[in-house]
Amino acid sequence: MTREPALRRAWDALAADLGGDREAVGRFVAAWTGALGPRLLRLRAALTAGDVGDAEAVLLSLRCTSTMVGAHELAALAGRELAVVRGSGGEGDPRSPDRRLADLTTAAVVAVTRTAAVLPAWCDGEAPASVTPGSAARVSRARRGGSPPRARC
Repeated sequence: MTREPALRRAWDALAADLGGDREAVGRFVAAWTGALGPRLLRLRAALTAGDVGDAEAVLLSLRCTSTMVGAHELAALAGRELAVVRGSGGEGDPRSPDRRLADLTTAAVVAVTRTAAVLPAWCDGEAPASVTPGSAARVSRARRGGSPPRARC
């Protein structure tokens, strides 16, 4: 099932907040994409060091910006991790911190892949299209460790 309508709604709302500037949305999505890896590395370091404050800051940023770009699954995972970190430092979740980070990383790869597959058409004002075999293959490659394309207008 495609998440394209949710992505387009999120980008339409963001564009409305930015005076209709689709290129600004593209720049924001590109910045979000570029920040995901460093954010996840910072989160790993914070969790390893037991730095709850820094982990909270990273997770809040990840949740907020992911919501803004329509990456709702990633935002939800970041929100759940935030609750774990705030509630018990991670002890309330039976999954290890490494497993939780792996889940966040997988969700990030999928979100970037979906975004990159849809954003160019949205930036050009094209009507929604369904998921194509090519975009499904990109998700599959990303899950196997391939690099997803960068998102931009």
